[in-house]
Amino acid sequence: MIAGLLTAMLIVLTGIVVPTMKYVGVKVVEHMVVHLSSPPRDENAPPPPCPEFVEPEEGVVCQ
Repeated sequence: MIAGLLTAMLIVLTGIVVPTMKYVGVKVVEHMVVHLSSPPRDENAPPPPCPEFVEPEEGVVCQ
């Protein structure tokens, strides 16, 4: 009887926790995409300066 009660509680809690975790995962990815990605670059702007100690790769244009 105790095992049945624990199983029922586990099923109810799983029904609550799993959709919540799905929502949290979607919100985390959405936050990363919106707030942590690079802003769009202006095509008319001059190329960015080259890093001081790094050789640019072939095909990369910088000042």
